[in-house]
Amino acid sequence: MQFTIFGKLSCAIPKKNECAECSVNAAGLQVTFLLLNNDYSTGTAEQWEQDVFIRSIKSFNKAMNNDWHTELPDGLDYDQDLIDKIHAV
Repeated sequence: MQFTIFGKLSCAIPKKNECAECSVNAAGLQVTFLLLNNDYSTGTAEQWEQDVFIRSIKSFNKAMNNDWHTELPDGLDYDQDLIDKIHAV
């Protein structure tokens, strides 16, 4: 299951044996958000996706300075607080 969720999964420090714990290093993360698909919630879900999810992902990409999918839809600004926190790490 872990290889389904994380991409390029490896241990931060090599494991001493098969039963040892592993602090995970991963190059990717897959996330699924389950939303009700009905006339009542679809508009709210689409608005959340644009205002929260897309804005956060594109702000993260901008903070990483990789110019990969950083263009925001009209009317949205980058989450500068998130960018500042990423730069602080």
